[in-house]
Amino acid sequence: MNISGSKILITGGTGSFGNRVAEHLLKQSPSIVRIFSRDEKKQWEMQQKFPQFQYVIGDIRDEARLEEAMLGIDLVFHAAALKHVPSCEKYPFEAYKTNVAGSQNACRTAKAAGCTIQILADTVRRKFSKNGENHTIQVSGIRPGEKIHETLVNEYEMQRITDEELFYTVHPEYNVPRNHSDKILGSEYTSNNTNQLNKFEDISKLLDKMGEIELYI
Repeated sequence: MNISGSKILITGGTGSFGNRVAEHLLKQSPSIVRIFSRDEKKQWEMQQKFPQFQYVIGDIRDEARLEEAMLGIDLVFHAAALKHVPSCEKYPFEAYKTNVAGSQNACRTAKAAGCTIQILADTVRRKFSKNGENHTIQVSGIRPGEKIHETLVNEYEMQRITDEELFYTVHPEYNVPRNHSDKILGSEYTSNNTNQLNKFEDISKLLDKMGEIELYI
């Protein structure tokens, strides 16, 4: 992925991850780095350190505002999210609006990436770090309330699905088609048993394609 000369948008750019991404991108000589976030105080503080960036106030929940911020942009780094688990548990609908609906507004690449973090981290260090495979990966573990694998279709829903090759269709209980796929009770479709992109070559190709608009459609 050639970043030099590119126009880049970072959602949630005033957060800790967004700051690190912005600092790293400076070394790649982009033509524009545009910081998109809803915290004007953090934007002002960040502007003292990176006055050369563009700063846009907005929320990823606001699709129209996000579209405005993306005008003329070549690459998007999506870092906006509610990450504090206890707060998300206390206000789950707020977490949904940012982490789910907001992410859908920002991009649809997660579906193509197919999520493990270890393999993705390994690919990124081999591809971008000057230390290559020797770059240290720190495993922080999970916090209370977090889980390693996500249940995509639970065991009860699996009783009334049709397999569409690229995805499952879950039908309502009152309208299950005769040609539905029979799955025994206890079968679940999770991020653990779905097809995994577990090779450097496969993930590396996706990283190279991140700037191609076709990947986001």
